[in-house]
Amino acid sequence: MYGIISLQKIVLEDRENTEKVLSSVGFLCLVRDSAEVRGIRKKGRNAAPYRLVRIVSGKEHFFKMKEMDELVEIMRRLRSPDGCPWDREQTHRSLMKNMMEEAGEFLDAADEDNSDGMLEELGDLLMHIALHSVIAEEEGRFTFQDVARLSGEKMIRRHPHVFGSEKVHNASDVQQLWDRIKSGE
Repeated sequence: MYGIISLQKIVLEDRENTEKVLSSVGFLCLVRDSAEVRGIRKKGRNAAPYRLVRIVSGKEHFFKMKEMDELVEIMRRLRSPDGCPWDREQTHRSLMKNMMEEAGEFLDAADEDNSDGMLEELGDLLMHIALHSVIAEEEGRFTFQDVARLSGEKMIRRHPHVFGSEKVHNASDVQQLWDRIKSGE
């Protein structure tokens, strides 16, 4: 089970049992079973795995990913030899039309401000993301965890006014900042 933890300060212990206090600004910590820090990224640099010793101060935002793990496992089961023949035959290309239809159905539900419809269609889109990730995993390309990690890193990188020291005054400043960062990627 993976989640994201965001703290003001955390204390980590490296393999030599040396404690290090790190500020979480700009950090994305992937945590397994709420205890083991799997990887830390700050400004694109990888750090060696550390063990979470204790939380010093700040709020913990740990999102249990049980439901996501279960969805990925369902997709794996559907594509397994004893799973569903239709799901096993699918490729990224064969699923393109279906994913576009689900996106369109979500847009229709959002346009109608239909909460039940949006909930259902977002679930369908999430299922497609999980299925495409499982197909890619089978091909040795990437995993769902890679997709989630990359998305989280991108949001942190593109919001330095929240996760860093950049200053903005309004939504227009945010859009300009986003465009500038995106053009440099």
